[in-house]
Amino acid sequence: MRARQHQEPPGRFRYAVRLAWAALLGALPVTLSGCIAPDINVIGGVGFAVDDQGRLMVVVEGCGRPVVRVHMAYNREGLTSDEEPNEEIGEWTLDDSQNPPAQLVISDPGPEWTGSAVRIDPERGVIADGLGERSDVLTQASLAPGQIPQLEPGKVYYTPRGDPVAVAGTRAEFTAWACSDRDDI
Repeated sequence: MRARQHQEPPGRFRYAVRLAWAALLGALPVTLSGCIAPDINVIGGVGFAVDDQGRLMVVVEGCGRPVVRVHMAYNREGLTSDEEPNEEIGEWTLDDSQNPPAQLVISDPGPEWTGSAVRIDPERGVIADGLGERSDVLTQASLAPGQIPQLEPGKVYYTPRGDPVAVAGTRAEFTAWACSDRDDI
């Protein structure tokens, strides 16, 4: 019995198959990038402050755009795996997103916020961020462990990208930074 010999497909067929694979593989990164990294519209930022009573606040600046939600978590200190999520502190939804208040006192959110009052460990590092409508986001801010007790009333602490710790500024300086067209996002 003779073994069957493998026959090569005609040249045009091989060319068409290679062309189809090249088109598929060439389109794959573009297709996946739409799923993985949708367009993000940065509309402002969040920062931290304390009031005259020493209560921690998240300062919200939507730069005239609707703000829907503020989220806060402890930083990654003490976590052993990149897959382990940050410990949640709280999330607050603004009842009237068209007119966001200037701040959220996390221990007493006030009637314009839906979410629980929380107390945090002032010696731990924290992260806050915010969301607007659709894919609108606010830049996040972070405070290093032990930094909360050192915050001074009248200053806003925010985190320009690339800075390892928050910088302090006036409310006007924070607003100018949050609403500027900046390269550090």
